[in-house]
Amino acid sequence: MITRKSKKGQTDVQLHWIFILIAGGIILAFFVSLAVWYQGQQETKLENTIVGKLQTLFTTARESPRTAKPLQIPEMTLTFTCDPNGCSEYGCASEFSGGGVSKSTEAEVIFSPKILQGSFLVTWSLPWLVPFPVTNFLYVTNDKIRYLVIYDDNDSQAEQLATAVNDELQQNSYLNKQFISLSELSSVENYQDVHVRAVLFSNALPSSTVRETLTTIYGSAYDLIVITGTVHEGTITFFSGDTDEKVEYFELPLLIGGIFSPSQAEYRCNLHKALFRLKVVATNYKNTLSFYQENLPLEKGYCSVNYYQPLVAESLITMLDAAESALADEETRINAQLFADVITALNEVNQNLVIKDCPRVY
Repeated sequence: MITRKSKKGQTDVQLHWIFILIAGGIILAFFVSLAVWYQGQQETKLENTIVGKLQTLFTTARESPRTAKPLQIPEMTLTFTCDPNGCSEYGCASEFSGGGVSKSTEAEVIFSPKILQGSFLVTWSLPWLVPFPVTNFLYVTNDKIRYLVIYDDNDSQAEQLATAVNDELQQNSYLNKQFISLSELSSVENYQDVHVRAVLFSNALPSSTVRETLTTIYGSAYDLIVITGTVHEGTITFFSGDTDEKVEYFELPLLIGGIFSPSQAEYRCNLHKALFRLKVVATNYKNTLSFYQENLPLEKGYCSVNYYQPLVAESLITMLDAAESALADEETRINAQLFADVITALNEVNQNLVIKDCPRVY
C-alpha cells in the first residue's frame, strides 16, 4: 500500500530549502562584500604608497633645479588643487591627490594642470632669483598635454621673448612641445593629444581668427594664454570662454609657471606662496645689511660705502613693502615693473661688491 506525504510535510521541505537558499545567499554576500572590501583596502594602500612616494619624488625634483625627470607610475588620475581664497600668512589650501589619497602642498610652489591622467609624469624645477635665491619652483605635467608655443612674427619683442622662453623649455627634453610662428598656425597638425595649451607671445590680444583657427584644429581640446612683456616682467592673459583674466609676472620662472597653470586662480595661489617666501628671505637679507652697517663703519673704505648707500636698503624695503601689499590683496596683484626695477638695482650693487672683493649682500 502506497502512502503519501502530507501536505504539511511538503511545505516543511520547501521552507527548509528556502531557508538554505537564503542562508547561502547571506553567506555568499558576506564573502563577496569581504572580498570587495579587501580589494578596496589593498587599492587604497597601494594608492597611499604611490602618492606618498610621489610626494618624496616631488621634493627631490624641486631640490634639483634645471633637471627634468620622467616618472613612471601605475595608471591613475592625479588631481592638483590650489585655492587662492584659502591663503593665510603661511601658505595656501593646496594639495595633490590620487585615488582618494591626498597630500598637502600648503607651502610648496607647484605649477601643474588640474588633472593628469596616465602612467607617465614629467617633473622639472627652476630657481626663482629676485635677484637673490628665494625658492625653487616645481612644474609637473605629462606627455598627453601638448604645449604649443606661438610667436607673433610681426612683433620682434614678442619673438625675442618667445625664443628666450622656448630656449628654457628646451632644457626639458621630455616636454611635449611645439614652437611655431603665428603665420604657421593654420598648417599645424592635430596629433590627438588629450589637451593642448596654446601659448601666444604677442603685444596685442589675439584676433577672433586665431581662436577660430585653434578651434578648427583642436575642437574643444585646447585653451589659450597670451603673454606680453619681456624676460623681466609682463602680463599673462588666461582665456576662458568669452572672458579673459590678466595676471602679472616678474622673471622667467613665474612666466613659465603661468604656462603650466590651468587658470589665473591657480597661478595667483602659487604666486601667494612664492611671495610669502620672498618676504621671509628679503627680511633676512635686510638684517644682513644692517649687520654690515653696524660692523663696518662708514670711514672703513669702499665696502662700507656700498652698504650705506640708500639704494640698497631702500630697494630691500621697497621689495618687502611690495610683497606685503600683494599678500594682503585679495587678488594677489603685484606691480611687476616695480619688482623688476628693484631686482636690477640690487644686482648692480651686488656685482660692484663682488668686483671689489667685498662681502656680498646676497
